[in-house]
Amino acid sequence: MNKSICYIKMKEQITKTMQTLYCVITATEITEKYFIEKVPSKLLDVLPKEYPYTYFNVSASEYIGMKGNIQKEIYQDTYISLISILEAYLYDVLNRYFSIYPDKIKDETHQTSFSDLYLYLDGNNTIVNIIDCLVDLKLRNRKTIDMFNIMAGFSKCGVMTELKNEFDRINEHSLVRNSIIHNDGYITNDLMKFDNKKYQKLSGKVDIGQSNCVDLCHLIFKVVKRFEIQYLANVILDEDKKAICKEIYRIIEKKKPFLCSKVLYQIFEEQINPSVIYMYFEEYDTNQSNASYDYYRNKLDWLIFKYVKLEDAPSPSLAQAQCK
Repeated sequence: MNKSICYIKMKEQITKTMQTLYCVITATEITEKYFIEKVPSKLLDVLPKEYPYTYFNVSASEYIGMKGNIQKEIYQDTYISLISILEAYLYDVLNRYFSIYPDKIKDETHQTSFSDLYLYLDGNNTIVNIIDCLVDLKLRNRKTIDMFNIMAGFSKCGVMTELKNEFDRINEHSLVRNSIIHNDGYITNDLMKFDNKKYQKLSGKVDIGQSNCVDLCHLIFKVVKRFEIQYLANVILDEDKKAICKEIYRIIEKKKPFLCSKVLYQIFEEQINPSVIYMYFEEYDTNQSNASYDYYRNKLDWLIFKYVKLEDAPSPSLAQAQCK
């Protein structure tokens, strides 16, 4: 499938989060087997008497007894992170919308303060600062499902109707996440209203396990992939590809259309004619302010440096960026 930079970033974050989950779970299992076989009394009987072991010199039985709590904590942390990553994606998507179509800002009616107005002027790009503030005003303190509904409207996408059951489940996951963060895991009124058979008592607590994390992960990818079809067609068009080419050009300080074409193919699996890429370079050379590019300027290193090697660009700017 084709995808936006927002999606690529979200996928990378979710992948790292799930890998961390399984790393911790497997580590607890391996550690239990190791302790049973190797530890006669306490950790320092077999481990170096140094940091961090000296701060945690427990017995094998004590350590193994903690395994359940460790796994429970990582499941909860992963679950919370997955919803946060989805919400960050939606912030990114809406920010991208206004950066591509800054003229749409005039249609917004949100009120702001003089302190916010002052912040708009802080830095070199006022329009990017305004967009950041506007997106925050539109999405802050909203439920995940409402945030998605806003973005679906801007993208002229009917995904929330097409995948209603999936969005209902994401809404439930979001409400469970809120109960963990804000109510110590106890069932909330919102959860009881959502399903009073499943969530019957305010004194009850939610229980998060591997299946919850996996289900939420699959749901996020399913709804976002469907959303991206209209988002790419109605909003992004060629703006992501253009931003990447301009940023490569800025970093390596040379016009290398074939390098850019190669990178774009590796990222998007789509062939781009080098003559089109030259047009992107020429647009950059005009020094015209462009919110669509400025929004991503200096934010693409994490993606570009997967494909652009130091020998492609021996300039000091690239070397410094790779050392960040």
